Amino acid sequence: MKLTDISTAHNMGKQRSLCRQFIVYAHTSRFAEEEMQVIHQVVTLPFPTAITAELVGYMLAAIRKLWKPYPYKKAGVVLMSLTPADNAQQILFDERPKERDERLQKAIDHINNQYGKTAVKVAMQVLSTNKPLTKREKPSPCYTTNLRDILVLKC
Repeated sequence: MKLTDISTAHNMGKQRSLCRQFIVYAHTSRFAEEEMQVIHQVVTLPFPTAITAELVGYMLAAIRKLWKPYPYKKAGVVLMSLTPADNAQQILFDERPKERDERLQKAIDHINNQYGKTAVKVAMQVLSTNKPLTKREKPSPCYTTNLRDILVLKC
């Protein structure tokens, strides 16, 4: 399972909203011969946040707790309990460096806006490579999209 791009946290920052809960899920193919396997968990955060690194950390902790060695077909995260940042309830004993984390998140968002959304990633996110995921040794010609693949008949 890969946690690749968390652009939703970036969107939450633009909308000035915070996440308090999310669901992590994964399931195998429903067409597989063996029984379909499903894992899921609702995670309630101790404090609402829009910081990508915090969200990814909690997501990975939930996945590690649930993980079983099956060939999962689909996996995802659904953010819930979104609240406006202006109306978020403050926590009395919250000792996180919130201002520092918010400045860091704004800097990451600024760099990603300027140089592409994958310019800066959280270290816990999977780094993509330039290699294709599938092995394409003998692809079919693309007659409708590539002029070089059109058949030429010589008489």
